[in-house]
Amino acid sequence: RSSNHHDIYYQALQDLALSLAKTRARMACGFGGKGHFCGYPSVRWENELGPKVYSTKLRPPKGDMRTKITRSTQVIHAGALLTVRLEQNLKSTIQSSSLKTTIQQELHEENIVQEDVQYPTGVNVTELTEFRRRLNRSTGSSTLWETINRSLHEQHPEYRTISGFPAEAYTTLRLISYGVENIVVEVGASISDGDY
Repeated sequence: RSSNHHDIYYQALQDLALSLAKTRARMACGFGGKGHFCGYPSVRWENELGPKVYSTKLRPPKGDMRTKITRSTQVIHAGALLTVRLEQNLKSTIQSSSLKTTIQQELHEENIVQEDVQYPTGVNVTELTEFRRRLNRSTGSSTLWETINRSLHEQHPEYRTISGFPAEAYTTLRLISYGVENIVVEVGASISDGDY
């Protein structure tokens, strides 16, 4: 009975840790991106198993535990395999482009995509969002960004800023899956109506 109780407790801890890690990684993907205006988001949980090390400095209400997400927060645990891929609409845009070879070369040079790369010390928010910034760095005169930008504007010619100018495309980063051994995120691009 004692062994069974220990197994249940351990499984509950593992489930909670994985749930918290997934939420933190999902928040990290949007950190500093479109729609993140300022401040540091926090992950909250109501579970007595929650790690006390993550509690806020101010005494939280009973059962209210939080962990703040900052640029240095580790959001992918040590030893996990991280895959960064392009979202499907970007893949389709690139595949249909007459400049596919040039674009694929740019993707390789910027090291935007990777498959099953292990990080012995884990990955923090700054390191994770670097993949979005790598695509963003190509937003100058690169063939890659010109192709993405043109495609998005063709799909949504009606999108405008509040001032009436054509809306600007922007880069995105999205968590697809988070497991004990493997994490997958997607780099993409989008466009929105207004200045948000």
